[in-house]
Amino acid sequence: MAPPSSLHMVARDIAWNQVAGGGAWALNCDWVGSDLSNVKVSGDQCGSKCSTTAGCTHFTWTNLNGGTCWMKSGAATASQAVVKTNDGAVCGYIKSDAGGSAISWNYGTDGSYWGLNCDWAGQDFASSQVSGAQCGQECRNKAGCTHFTWTNYNGGTCWMKNGNVNQNQAVSKDSATCGTVVGSTTPTQPDPPAQVNFSLPCARTSKEPNVHIFHAARKNHLIRLRCGPSLCYPFPNH
Repeated sequence: MAPPSSLHMVARDIAWNQVAGGGAWALNCDWVGSDLSNVKVSGDQCGSKCSTTAGCTHFTWTNLNGGTCWMKSGAATASQAVVKTNDGAVCGYIKSDAGGSAISWNYGTDGSYWGLNCDWAGQDFASSQVSGAQCGQECRNKAGCTHFTWTNYNGGTCWMKNGNVNQNQAVSKDSATCGTVVGSTTPTQPDPPAQVNFSLPCARTSKEPNVHIFHAARKNHLIRLRCGPSLCYPFPNH
């Protein structure tokens, strides 16, 4: 494999292409270590070779020796891939052991959902610097945005995405928050931030043990916010 000096981390420079079964592949990338075995095949055969090799969960293909598929074992997530700009490298994963089925999802009353420590591969079309609590609403306000990831990049960045996704396509990413929205709206001038009095009593539902309902004062009247560990959404009054 190429020496470590040829590998470098670049935030979100890897453009993932999703495939059936929840896997994905990308150009100019690599996974460090975890080599299981290797075989000489063409680049378009490397993913299928990994999927039929016991223990292989992810792979890198390079043009070494006319084309070598480096099969790898263990859990791998999109955030662990590194940029590799030589050897015609292609990397991908067959499944993520820490993928959508292992993520604890929180559900909104409108059918949207979000989780902690997760990401959606690719499909970025816009971004903005906002707090994690604002990312879901930022996506709702952006025409065409269907799902989002928030990371602490540059002090807090909301990566807005479009297209269809499901929970099985989410991958593990430390300190990130990902979610979906139902429909997008035309951006409007935002109201002043809500001043939330967290000392007030809150309701707690049995089906959503990590979700609390807080009363908040905004524009001289009370609203309610559905708040999880890092995101808050408006919640209708009954």
